[in-house]
Order: sequence, then C-alpha cells, then structure tokens
Amino acid sequence: MISYLRHDRIDKAAWDALLDRCEGPVWYARSAVLDAACPGWEALWDDERGALMPLTHHRKWGIPYLYQPFPLQQLGVFAATDDALRNGEFLRALPKRFRLADIYLTNAAVEGAGPGWRFTTRQDQLVPMDRSIAAIRKGYSSNHQRSLRRAEAAGLELDGSMGPEAFMDFLTTAPQWPAWKVGPRQQGSLERLLQVIHQRGEGGCAAVLHAGRPVAAGCFVHHGDRTIFLKGLALPEARSLNAMHLLIDRMLEQRAGCARWMDLAGSSDPALARFYAGFGAVTTLYLHALLRRFPVSLRGQSEQA
Repeated sequence: MISYLRHDRIDKAAWDALLDRCEGPVWYARSAVLDAACPGWEALWDDERGALMPLTHHRKWGIPYLYQPFPLQQLGVFAATDDALRNGEFLRALPKRFRLADIYLTNAAVEGAGPGWRFTTRQDQLVPMDRSIAAIRKGYSSNHQRSLRRAEAAGLELDGSMGPEAFMDFLTTAPQWPAWKVGPRQQGSLERLLQVIHQRGEGGCAAVLHAGRPVAAGCFVHHGDRTIFLKGLALPEARSLNAMHLLIDRMLEQRAGCARWMDLAGSSDPALARFYAGFGAVTTLYLHALLRRFPVSLRGQSEQA
C-alpha cells in the first residue's frame, strides 16, 4: 500500500537503504541530496513493493505544488524495476492538496495516472564506461577526436581541485549566467548541493585552464553505477578551444572502469544531444510530467500569471 509521509515521518536511513536496491540515477533521490535541494520534502512510500517517490514541493498563488529542484534532472518513482502501471498508481496517490505539478520522472512510461496529467518524453545521454579509456575513445566521433587534438595543442589543462565556492563564482560571473534565469531559491539549492557533494566525498568540481585561467568547469557526482555530470559551463571564448571536449574526456579517463555509466544529464536540445553523442553516448528516456487540477476560478489566474 502506498503511504503519504510528511517530512518528519520519513526514516531517512531506511529510505536510503531502499534506494540502494533500486536502479537508475538514484543519487538524485538520496535523503541528503533532497534535504539540500528541497528542505522539508515529503514522500510516497510503498514498503511492501519496495517503491518510493520523493515529493519536492513549494507554494505558488498560495497553493502547494510539486516542482523539480535545481539542478536535479530526474526524480519520480524509484524501485528495483520500472513498472508503468505502478508509476501511474503513485501519481494517483498524490495528496489532493497538490493541484499543480511540473516535475521530471526517472520513469520512461506511466499508465493510469488519472485526469489532469500531461507527459512529454525527454532524453538523457549516457556513455558506457565499463571498459578501458582506449576503448571508450574509439567510440568518439571523428570530429570529437579532432577537437581533442586541438584542445591539447592549445595547451589546455585540467585542474581537478576546484572547490565549491570557486565553481559557483565561475558560474555566476560567466556571461551566460543571466540567461539561465536562476533565481535565489534555485541558486541556494545548487550551493547547498555542492557543499553536500564536497562534504560527503561524492564527487567534486574540475576546471579546464587556458594560460592558467579557468575557461570551462563542471561538477561531477560519483554514486552507484554512474558518474553524473551535474552542471557545467564553458565561457564563450572556450568554445573555439574545445574546452568542454577536454573536460568530459578527462573525466571519462579518470572514471573508466570505475563506473558503468557517465551520465551526461541531457539533453533534449538537438545540438547538445549531438555533442554528447560524439562521445559515444547512448540515449535513454525519462518524462516531463505536468499536472493542473485547479478549480475553474483559479485557472484564469494561472493563465495570467
């Protein structure tokens, strides 16, 4: 039976132990990660079937709603095996007070979610890493192989000692940062997550240096069977230097044989998907899930907001 648990009723040790028996990008749903990304998160939990779903919530127009915390790519229903009917059952079990949801499900399919839901397929790209770096690089596109040679000829170097504060400073001072439209709550979520990753030794940040100055950087999380490229950015000047090519390649080199997948955490953007495919990435699917079950009087307000 699916039970709804408010935050203070969640046994976090039991939650994490159950996640250890699940498949997929379970780091996103670890209790410490959720505490950092969405303090006060709640949950749906079916102990008999070993399935759970974190509920990351906030309020909008005075109404509680579910949202996707920045920068967690996927949440949804976690279990040992994916089941479209069970996924729908979990969505039907959401407390009625949640009249709006805009979330991303790790699940590839949902059946029987009930009225008000709309689903759109999204893409993630994963590079198989259960082999040597030489074997991985053989899977690179010819364009990526040439780009790496140019990056090396340009004298780019990897610095794996970038701290969380330096990474945040790199992001927030980059020319692209305003276009990301990251609000204070989202930025706080990212800052707390970076500290959790650093404190728990679950990964870290790395920078690509050109003439001793960082021109690209990324945060990588190592958990379970995968390394997750949580967030990254290359300055405009770094694109001609192929700095992001070098950053991902060097992380693949470090993690080859240590994890099953390099999860590049994207993307449904065709250009970025092609870039990731150049590293030999394969595509997996997850879902963008939208729910609107406002009373008629509130729908007009939501459309004007």
